[in-house]
Amino acid sequence: MVEARAEFIEGLALVLAGSGLQRMAARVLGAVLSSETGSLTVPELTETLAVSPAAISGAGRSLIQAGFLIKSRNPGDRLDSYSLGSDHWYEAVISRNPVYPRLAAEFDRGVGAVGAETAAGRRLAETRDFFSFVAERTPALVEEWQALRAARAEGS
Repeated sequence: MVEARAEFIEGLALVLAGSGLQRMAARVLGAVLSSETGSLTVPELTETLAVSPAAISGAGRSLIQAGFLIKSRNPGDRLDSYSLGSDHWYEAVISRNPVYPRLAAEFDRGVGAVGAETAAGRRLAETRDFFSFVAERTPALVEEWQALRAARAEGS
């Protein structure tokens, strides 16, 4: 089981790193996601991933900034924990992520900079339209996921 979990963590890290997430951050996220409690202390993470506390700290900071994890400390405890915050962390990340409208606005600015009738302008406009579409559709996707999740829970 321990070896299978380690293989999962590394496999997930490769996929997420290929999508732009830092590899150590992806490993930390995989370890927390696959933990029984959904929360791990820094010493637990260093043991699970065989890395230094400094590596965990840097990765943890980037995951907190991205909204994937929260850092907390239980009262009377001297150890920080990284956890998933809630069962809906993925919805929060997707639905609150302002990057798509910001990207659309920047691509729109690019269209204005190079001219809408140029090849570059048409390419930038199509990219702008794609990110506008994603921004517009994201809330509906989250609602669809919530309905599917609720239906699955009722069927259990």
